[in-house]
Amino acid sequence: MANAWVADLTDKNPTLKIQWDEEKEISEIRLFFDTDYDHAMETVQYGHPEDVIPFCVRNYTIQTLSGDVIKEVKGNYQTIHKIKLENPIRTKQLNIAVEHPSNHVPASIFEVVCR
Repeated sequence: MANAWVADLTDKNPTLKIQWDEEKEISEIRLFFDTDYDHAMETVQYGHPEDVIPFCVRNYTIQTLSGDVIKEVKGNYQTIHKIKLENPIRTKQLNIAVEHPSNHVPASIFEVVCR
């Protein structure tokens, strides 16, 4: 059993689709991204070549089945993104379109929680 969704690195438009049999009311979405806790980020050192977490999805868009954009994020660097919706939505599907962090690292999502 997989504990993460990892997009194919050759996929130019990777999208995680989450479907339910019946419409679900959603007022909050939490996404858990790969920030590789084992990866040393010595950003306090002057001239260190890495200034971002190399595995973390930085750009993503969440849409409903009908294509309504719920959230668009650019420049993410956090492991957990909590999205509190002003008005709950009802949908049978969420589409989470992501960009690969780089040409050598596939986009991945560790967990999605909808409440």
